[in-house]
Amino acid sequence: MLVDRSDSIAAAAAAQGSETLDHPRALEAGADRIFYIDFAVDACRRDEGDPDLPGGTGQTRTGNALDLALGQLYPDRSARFLVLTDGYATEPLGNAAEKVLRSGVPLDYRILGQGSDEDYRSMASWPRPACFPANPSS
Repeated sequence: MLVDRSDSIAAAAAAQGSETLDHPRALEAGADRIFYIDFAVDACRRDEGDPDLPGGTGQTRTGNALDLALGQLYPDRSARFLVLTDGYATEPLGNAAEKVLRSGVPLDYRILGQGSDEDYRSMASWPRPACFPANPSS
């Protein structure tokens, strides 16, 4: 689970509380594992990094978080990414979106908060949801 911790989502995340973060834990079964990756300027696994993101929270670099998540994959295990964000990345995703598509890992995202009138521009950089591999059991 990739969790946007940038300044632009802080108010929406506080209003949402832990509801969104706790729900996936309730679905964990058997050998399932959920890794949380917090991101803003930098990205780090929550269980391995500084709780205060070292690069600060002034930007949303979603591509960095996707690159880190891809690096955490185990070749013999299935995976799925869930991105919680306000939908506004402060820089293009670069080749991270292409890497996710090539990996075959399903990617879901949930847009939190009200956003702004310009948020539609950032969503244009995401591949259409129909392009992501689907899990028929979800």
